[in-house]
Amino acid sequence: MKRLFVLPSICFVILLCGCADYREIDKGYLVTSIGISNQENTTSIFVEALSSSDVISKEITRVVLTETGKNLKEAYKNLQASLVKPLYLEQLGAVFLENTDITPLSEIKQLKLDVYVVKTNSAKALFEGETISGVLGYDVISLIKTQQKNTQNQLYKIQNKNQTLPTVDFLNGKMVLSWAKENDK
Repeated sequence: MKRLFVLPSICFVILLCGCADYREIDKGYLVTSIGISNQENTTSIFVEALSSSDVISKEITRVVLTETGKNLKEAYKNLQASLVKPLYLEQLGAVFLENTDITPLSEIKQLKLDVYVVKTNSAKALFEGETISGVLGYDVISLIKTQQKNTQNQLYKIQNKNQTLPTVDFLNGKMVLSWAKENDK
């Protein structure tokens, strides 16, 4: 009697072990950095992503996606609605903030907690500029780690308004890192 119960139970458990939330990485955009800019009651979002081609002979390309809205939530929603592929945030390395603080980041539900948060004077200039490896998010992380004064930069470690955040900008065609207080604009 036990065998009659155990065998169907094992088969049922095996059938339940499928690929839940399975995603093919070539069917979406692998986001490496996000820029958020607040200008005159409009929020712009810039997303740097790596996208593979449907053609095998083509390599992965860097794309910069942009959208605007009244707030970050609306800009992000508009961006997702305009894309043919989904955004995958698992590879996100850095978030750039222009004229805003870290508060709106809670509106992006899939955001990783170990992402680096960086201030900038022009998110648009950063996303349009050329970096060493061609991937802005990873180049900024590398820059921070080589010139690091403060190891408390990850989002999950940023707790108060006195947190020191790095500022990254392009000056004379070169990416420059400096340190400023969170409440400085």
